[in-house]
Amino acid sequence: MKWIPTFFARLWVTFRTTLRTFIAENYLRYSASLSYYTIFALAPLLFVTISLFGFFFGRQAMEGRIFSEIGSQVGDVAAMQIRQMIQHVVLEHGSFVAKVAAIIVIVLGITAVFTEVQDAINHIWKLKPMPKLNRKKYLIKRVISLGIFSVIGFILVLSLVINLLIDILGSYLIDFFAGAGVFMAFAINRISIIAVVAVLFTFMFKYVPDGKVKWNDAIKGAVFTSFFFMVGKGVIGYFLSHIHTASTYGAAGSLVVLLLWIYYSSVIIYFGATFTKEYAYLYGGKIIPRSYAVYLETKEVLPG
Repeated sequence: MKWIPTFFARLWVTFRTTLRTFIAENYLRYSASLSYYTIFALAPLLFVTISLFGFFFGRQAMEGRIFSEIGSQVGDVAAMQIRQMIQHVVLEHGSFVAKVAAIIVIVLGITAVFTEVQDAINHIWKLKPMPKLNRKKYLIKRVISLGIFSVIGFILVLSLVINLLIDILGSYLIDFFAGAGVFMAFAINRISIIAVVAVLFTFMFKYVPDGKVKWNDAIKGAVFTSFFFMVGKGVIGYFLSHIHTASTYGAAGSLVVLLLWIYYSSVIIYFGATFTKEYAYLYGGKIIPRSYAVYLETKEVLPG
């Protein structure tokens, strides 16, 4: 068990270095820009996801589960506004032109969010793609990364379905094990969610940026990120439900609350990306640019 003190010592050193770097480099600005892109892409993304998984699990069941989860995080008013936004993304009853326009909006929304996340992590990891170095591999990697990013979004929503199944299992555990069943259901729920989110972040750190990171480093960074993401999501949800942001901003209050939730969630994701980079350089195998990318170096030069 000698590895335990070493593990926590490394964790503390990496966390401290990450916090210092995150503040010094002002990475919060990436969260602000991601919030802007996400707010426009959110309705189309949720519409596609509900339509896709609704085909297998029932549309009403999926809508109920998703908006119940959103409501628990940002409040019922913001959740209702998102529902109204989705109702305007009409594919089934519109004309052919309307359908094509909606599909274009969905594709552009997904691409914009993906590009923002990829560029942000590239900057955090000090990488810059140079397509002219290997244009073919650059294009192939871009398509693969976009596909993986889209799958990550769908699986995140699928985790809500997993939540639903675990809740059903929990009801049986409570009946069978009485008081102990409540704890077992809660523990299974939290562990399974963290595990799913950790897998998603692992693939994000491994394939979305334009750098090569070892699996071991990506997994450790993803576990750290997923833990703080789940804890932070609960804290953010509690915070937003106990402040009067919505009433302060009047009619736009629910939109402001939604933006704050996306912003704080983005902060945790980018903090996790910074943690992964710092851990890789301190204790792992470092991060190497791909064949079409180079290291990015920022210098301060005095005038004259």
